[in-house]
Formats: sequence, C-alpha cells, structure tokens
Amino acid sequence: MTGLVPALGGMAPFMEFVQKAAPLEPRSQVAGAILGYAALGSLGQFLVVIPGAELVAVRLAEPNGSVPEERMEFSAFPSLVTNLVPPD
Repeated sequence: MTGLVPALGGMAPFMEFVQKAAPLEPRSQVAGAILGYAALGSLGQFLVVIPGAELVAVRLAEPNGSVPEERMEFSAFPSLVTNLVPPD
C-alpha cells in the first residue's frame, strides 16, 4: 500500500478511491465465535478459510457461456464448505 498512496496523490485521494471501489454494506450479523472467513467474487468465485479446521477451499469459474449463469454463481459453496467441519 505504500506505493499506492503516493501514486494516488496522498491519503485523502486513496481513501476516496477505497470508498468508491468497495462500497459494501454488511449483509448479516452473526452472534458467537467466528468460524472462518470468506471472500466472494463475481460469477461464483469463492475463497473460504476455516483456520480451526485447517481448511481452505477455493472455487474458480470461467464464464465461457457453456454453463448457465445461475449454476455459475453456485451460491451454496460457502455453506457446503462449512458443513465439512464437524461440530465441536
């Protein structure tokens, strides 16, 4: 990040860039301990990390038109991964 701040002209332009680049609102709140982390990309690309289970799952997809968009999204992937972890 040290190279990006000067390249954008200082901290203020950098913060403006960050706010415009990822204006995300929390979708849900969960009570209790954190099980893991997820990064959700476009067209069904996912990264799920569950440190306590030493589990990392990645799902990549290439939109080439051969798979319908609703299958390409594969929104069930994160929950299917968490189901692999046995309860404590």
